[in-house]
Amino acid sequence: MKNNMKTTVRLMVTLPENTGIVQRLYDRGWYFSLEEETITDTDKLTDFLLTLRAKGGKQIHSKTYISDDDLKEHKLFVYEYTAD
Repeated sequence: MKNNMKTTVRLMVTLPENTGIVQRLYDRGWYFSLEEETITDTDKLTDFLLTLRAKGGKQIHSKTYISDDDLKEHKLFVYEYTAD
């Protein structure tokens, strides 16, 4: 039996906080597993985004909103990459 695991990596970047949430969804054929991590280091976040885009990751969503916490404008960008 062949083991074809499909992985979807999603990166959600919030500005001006410069934070990223990375979600990795592993499709193991008969069940899924999810890993999540938060990146707060700007250099690490930039490197992760550049690597994701170099592998074919695309921006799938963006929005601008006013935060209820500080009443300032924030931006959210969502990138996604799927590997077989």
